[in-house]
Amino acid sequence: RNGGHVTTSDSDARTVVSAMCSDGVERDVDIALTNVLNFWGGKLQAWGITKFVAKSAPERPGTRWLSREEIRPGNLEALQGIDFTQQFQLLEWDTKAGRAKPKDLTGSKIEFRIYKPSYKLGISFTHPDHPDEPIEIEFDLTDEESAQVHVAKTDAEREATYRELADARQEDIRTRVMEMIESRRR
Repeated sequence: RNGGHVTTSDSDARTVVSAMCSDGVERDVDIALTNVLNFWGGKLQAWGITKFVAKSAPERPGTRWLSREEIRPGNLEALQGIDFTQQFQLLEWDTKAGRAKPKDLTGSKIEFRIYKPSYKLGISFTHPDHPDEPIEIEFDLTDEESAQVHVAKTDAEREATYRELADARQEDIRTRVMEMIESRRR
């Protein structure tokens, strides 16, 4: 811990979907779905329709100690205009009990930093008339374009997104390049 603050370097973020049942008990949806699939998979195998190997229920957060290499950082994403509801349960490892227990947050101050991703499109190339002077252009991306770049999972996906954005801005690029070439001629 760092002065009472939880940081992503010492926390593990997991998503658990729960349902409040009509009998007043809160149940883990992943476990319920696993049980249903195992039940019907067993029935289909018993009827000779298919082979089936039962799946284990997913591991619940806090059931075992995690090494630094196993932890997952917290990373929430929300899009403007889409309803977002999130509940958190902070757990703290109890060495005596051998499992995590809910952390008492009485009197705590919880802070979040929320930011809108903002990206730029940078283009650099040389002109045959000025091979020693590269032309560099930079465009601020719109919120929607920045969101497209932000959701790309791999470098290849990001590169493809940037190429699409550059293709869509061909006229703007051409205009800026012509302006730069004209200013160099003066």
